[in-house]
Amino acid sequence: MLALNKTSTHLRYFSQKSDATLIKNMSITTQHRWEKIISRLAERTRLLDQTLKEAKGFNDLWTDLCQWMDNSDQLLDSGAISTNDPDKIKSQITKHKVCVTHHA
Repeated sequence: MLALNKTSTHLRYFSQKSDATLIKNMSITTQHRWEKIISRLAERTRLLDQTLKEAKGFNDLWTDLCQWMDNSDQLLDSGAISTNDPDKIKSQITKHKVCVTHHA
């Protein structure tokens, strides 16, 4: 844009008055369009940054959930939970509720 303005000024200086007016108007129109593009670019950049932050948060939560599910699956496969003692079962249910609440 700076190079265009410099060239525009140079052309206006060496042109006839009618041409200089046309060049000036074209330069002003181009400047306004450029500013509009910059404004839209800033807004899109802001939206992309926000979306990236949300996607990272989602990915972190998804990774935590997958790890918790893998750990729970391994615990269930190991047979560590199988018992007939009501107190142990109640204790394991309480631990499970705490884990679920913590990861929800």
